[in-house]
Amino acid sequence: MRWTVFCNGEAERNWGACLERVWDGMRHLPYSDEQMATALAATVARSVCCDPAGDCTTLELATFRGVTSRARIDTARLRHAYREDLVNVLRDSSMMDKPKLLLQVQHSPRFAFNFAKLGDLFATEIIPAQVMHDRSDLVVFYSPAIVPIIGLA
Repeated sequence: MRWTVFCNGEAERNWGACLERVWDGMRHLPYSDEQMATALAATVARSVCCDPAGDCTTLELATFRGVTSRARIDTARLRHAYREDLVNVLRDSSMMDKPKLLLQVQHSPRFAFNFAKLGDLFATEIIPAQVMHDRSDLVVFYSPAIVPIIGLA
């Protein structure tokens, strides 16, 4: 599938390439149609305005073999993806309000995040942020199931 996006009557080549990366990476994974549409829309929105406004956190996603990617995302949406019982397992519950501190000391997404909410965060924020790089040869993680490390970049 090839995507062609028009803005003010002209085809935007970079948008089409980014949308193709989103589509190709997500279509064989168990994302809903709504999540796919949200990811595509968020990618176009990031094309218009490169970074989300407001308080943002830059994540580094990594494998145990050292493959990494980065994504700059909205901090409030990051907090929304936490496990519901995280406040009960943290020694310092104030870390719930400081995701940058939490991600410096806790890198396991299984410990910090609700998997379903993390999947939504991938669709709405993380995937679109990763595909917006100028270089198309950089890795993009499309599934939270294959990312054992999420930390602060």
